[in-house]
Amino acid sequence: MNKALLFILPIIGGLLSFLAWQPTPLFFLIFIAWCPLLLIEDYFSNKYKSTAKLKLLPFTFLFFFSWNTLVTYWLFYASVIGTLCAVVANSLLMCLPFLLFHQSKKKFGPPIGYVSFIIFWLSFEYLHQNWELSWSWLNLGNVFSNFPAFIQWYEYTGSAGGTLWILLVNLLLFSIIKKTAINPPNITNFIQMIKTFASIIWQPVLLLFLPIVFSLFIYNTYSEEGEKIEALLIQPNIDPYQKFNSDLINQNTTHLLNLSKNNLTKNTDYILWPETAIPQYLYLNKLETYSIINNIKQLINNTKTNLITGAATLYKYSQEEQKSATSKELGMKGEIVDIYNSALQITDAEQIQIYHKSKLVPGAENMPFSNYFHFLDEFLVDLGGIKKSLASQTERGVFAVNDGFTVAPIICYESIYGAYVTEYVKKGANFLFIITNDAWWGNSAGHKQHLSYASLRAIETRRSIARSANTGISCFINQRGDIVAATKYDTSTTLLGSLTSNDKITLFVKYGDVISRISLAISLLIFFNLIVSNLTNDFKMLGSKRASAPLGNSASM
Repeated sequence: MNKALLFILPIIGGLLSFLAWQPTPLFFLIFIAWCPLLLIEDYFSNKYKSTAKLKLLPFTFLFFFSWNTLVTYWLFYASVIGTLCAVVANSLLMCLPFLLFHQSKKKFGPPIGYVSFIIFWLSFEYLHQNWELSWSWLNLGNVFSNFPAFIQWYEYTGSAGGTLWILLVNLLLFSIIKKTAINPPNITNFIQMIKTFASIIWQPVLLLFLPIVFSLFIYNTYSEEGEKIEALLIQPNIDPYQKFNSDLINQNTTHLLNLSKNNLTKNTDYILWPETAIPQYLYLNKLETYSIINNIKQLINNTKTNLITGAATLYKYSQEEQKSATSKELGMKGEIVDIYNSALQITDAEQIQIYHKSKLVPGAENMPFSNYFHFLDEFLVDLGGIKKSLASQTERGVFAVNDGFTVAPIICYESIYGAYVTEYVKKGANFLFIITNDAWWGNSAGHKQHLSYASLRAIETRRSIARSANTGISCFINQRGDIVAATKYDTSTTLLGSLTSNDKITLFVKYGDVISRISLAISLLIFFNLIVSNLTNDFKMLGSKRASAPLGNSASM
């Protein structure tokens, strides 16, 4: 393999991953996108007797950098420097599980090595969802979100099932490519060519189509059963970079109130405003004193309507109170506060229900590890408002009303986390309400990808979704993950629709991300064996002797 091909192959893999991702219809390309990188790894394993991590790293990084840059190019619209740092950091993080696979394959042989390829990547995706530098946008299972009919089995596995599916098919195709290259079939006529091709390709075809057939069966037999409610989605189409401008706040909130009043019906159960629709930073201990809150109460007075809205809020600490790790001094008065991105439910009841966003956007709403290094807040990307790391709450919260329905107030970025969203359902949520602000990156693939990920949450939880976006796309999603009604991007409008209640619990909600947790346990076992094997020459991996010959020279998997 010449040097030119070594550099071309990872770029081809990154390009295939990009072409497979939303909003394109070419999702099937993801099933071959990893083959170029596996071919490069196999080349280095065969070429060098000792491990070749440093030689392999540039080509591994090039694959992940191409994939990250092409799929999430829209992040550059917010900050060029910040996005470049994030893309490089995420690409380097993605190299770690692949290099661990390479090391395991060299140490313990192809059988364990290729098992480690799958379980290290599943473990990486799982861990990447559960730390402060979390960025799960490119979890492989997300790639099918525009095609809910093909992944109905996510109600059992979550998106990790999709990741496992993709890696297995790639691994099988790579094995076929490698074996065919080493021992090309001797074909003398057309009939023999057809038979040979069929004998080679039947296994990956079966692995590819069986989950789809199973999914289509579920999709066509699934029916929603439950009470229906009516919801009114408000899409004000306010410039997110200007919405925190104090001179425009009154104008914008009046616009929201008029859209709600003019489109409300006597059957409307919920009005849904988008994320930070109230941007003026409300003090939590005196919400009822604000005119916007009183205006909302007046709007819904003497009706059965409940209004859920996003709001920027503050909690002010007294001198005697113990301050949190996220508290900071604010303004000329020297007030010590926690700042929240919140959801409020306002009804005819006196008490306002409150939920604070818990999964914060790294680099924009929260600078990772700023609890220990407060100066890092200065490097936050400025997306309007106060340039400080926000506070959050530790548990999911739900909003209940007198008629017995309970809704999940999911704020923007939180909707990309499958296992995280199940916590709302465990708290009793019958519906998922997503409020978001999708105009930071203009009319790019970013807001379309974010929208499509919501379909995954509908399938995993079998909950209907109402989604209110500041600029679009606002929509209703049924329990099969279909977008049944949607607004246009960059339009000030409303959308009236119905949702079906559900109180049944899926296996994914009940047991969580079992595939990833099992993978993590096996990963730790292999990783431990890998460390010990580097310290001892006669260590046995899982009861098997280490191979004496270079393992990378094996022609089989």
